[in-house]
Amino acid sequence: MKKILNIKQVIEITGLSRATIYRQEAKGEFPKKMPISKGRVGWPEEAIREFAEHGMSCSNSGLI
Repeated sequence: MKKILNIKQVIEITGLSRATIYRQEAKGEFPKKMPISKGRVGWPEEAIREFAEHGMSCSNSGLI
């Protein structure tokens, strides 16, 4: 089973602020969040780690 990260974990891994994450996601420059339950979202750990390693290049490669 793939691990899903919450916003605090995503911030810790990427070093980006909450606002930057949501802004980049809206532009298609950050991995897309997914609903976990009503009112909760998360990001696939694999996509976030790939983004942290390669930045923008992973969003353009089809991994996200």
